[in-house]
Amino acid sequence: MDEDRVLIAVSRDGRLRARAARTTALVREALRRHQAGPLGAESLARALSSTATFPATWKDCERVSIQWSGAGPLKTIFTEIRVGGAIRGYVRAPRAGNRCDLDGYRGVGHGLLPGGFVGVIRQDMRGRFTQSQVDLVNGEIDEDLERFFEISDQVATRVRALWSPGADGPTATAAVLVQALPGDMPAVLPTGDALLALDPEAPLDTMLTAALGEGFDVLDEVQLTFACPCERGRLEAGLELLDVDDLLDMINKDSGASVRCDFCGEDYEFDREDLEAIMVKKVTDKGDEA
Repeated sequence: MDEDRVLIAVSRDGRLRARAARTTALVREALRRHQAGPLGAESLARALSSTATFPATWKDCERVSIQWSGAGPLKTIFTEIRVGGAIRGYVRAPRAGNRCDLDGYRGVGHGLLPGGFVGVIRQDMRGRFTQSQVDLVNGEIDEDLERFFEISDQVATRVRALWSPGADGPTATAAVLVQALPGDMPAVLPTGDALLALDPEAPLDTMLTAALGEGFDVLDEVQLTFACPCERGRLEAGLELLDVDDLLDMINKDSGASVRCDFCGEDYEFDREDLEAIMVKKVTDKGDEA
């Protein structure tokens, strides 16, 4: 099986562009860290895989964050892809709910519905942000992201995440995105069912053929990894933002603090001495500003 990567291609008639991503290793790593239940696991897998195909131009874009939120048991799914192919993500309530097939769903839509939205935040190389969102329709992650592109970006799009379940997690995950390019002749996109019929273990070239037809050119290839930039220093800076009274409570009542990164599940422990040092720095810095 291919390593995790995304291929970026365009049809030779200039009407379609597509991305096909293999995401098995990064999805399995995310699920290992978050210990999600069946509903949360498949939903997060679809979100991470769909995010891997996001049509960002990395010479201009630093990162893309996508949030699916609703009143369902999973509450929120948040993913992020950065320049270089680093991907991370989490489910707010990873063990909530049960997977089931209902009319109108492919199995996970009820994890987010009723209500809700899918929102996208793009950050450029200068640190500037743009944000937009659309309402959820069926909660099936990839289909609602597809609708986001069609409404917010006004680009005809088809995107489907592929999942092959196994006893201890997915045996393979992938995703395909195809979009119409501007032109005088209307482009014909493949159906969602045609993309869902693909084997998640199939070569990425086979997925691109299903998206673009026989004639296409691969323009780029990007390696994909599960990666989180969290580190102890960043969390210390976050603790320094707390009020002095809150820090004192942690020191005197709890004798320390444990901080967990939502994205990767890493736990960072701060003992009494660590918190006292943070508080001293906070007070000193505030005095210097005065």
